[in-house]
Amino acid sequence: MSIEAIGNVIGNKSFAKVAAGTAGTVYVMTAIKALGRPYFIYTDKTTNDKKTKQYAATSEFLYQLLCLGLTIAMVPFFKTAGLKIASKYMKNNKETDAILKEISKNNIFSRANAFRAKYKEVEKGFKDNMPQTEHQKTMAIGNGGIEAGSFVGSIIGLTLIAPPISHKIIAPTLHLLGIHTKSEQTPKETTKVDTKA
Repeated sequence: MSIEAIGNVIGNKSFAKVAAGTAGTVYVMTAIKALGRPYFIYTDKTTNDKKTKQYAATSEFLYQLLCLGLTIAMVPFFKTAGLKIASKYMKNNKETDAILKEISKNNIFSRANAFRAKYKEVEKGFKDNMPQTEHQKTMAIGNGGIEAGSFVGSIIGLTLIAPPISHKIIAPTLHLLGIHTKSEQTPKETTKVDTKA
């Protein structure tokens, strides 16, 4: 696939919408799981062990919440990476290159948002939601790169990075909250019976 063809794909507004929509759906589904799964675990009538249900429900809630939080924290890195990759197809346009140089002064967390603000201004000149000038087209490529980075970051974050980190954090957190399973609780001292008496 040629460089121009790649640029056309990530610069397509439909591609950006799909990427943004998919990433948003991932966040929403994780938030729903963070609330839904603990509720169903705690209201499960197949077991009457409240301690076990409390531990399992809280553990699941913390796991989903941590995964979501860690992913949201990592996404700005992926957005900036997406913009950096897309910039290879954007620098040939002087106006767009000037914008890239301007936003490069921002830190890695705000760089993508700074570009998006510039893109929103340029987008007002689109005709029938389609970029017309070379400047508009290259800006659309940058926006597509950001959305692609957000999509990839959310998937990688939730499936590869956040889960192992969350698992290491959950147990100590539950311990601090005083939530244990029966097997983890300190066994009560048994009273010794004097068999010689």
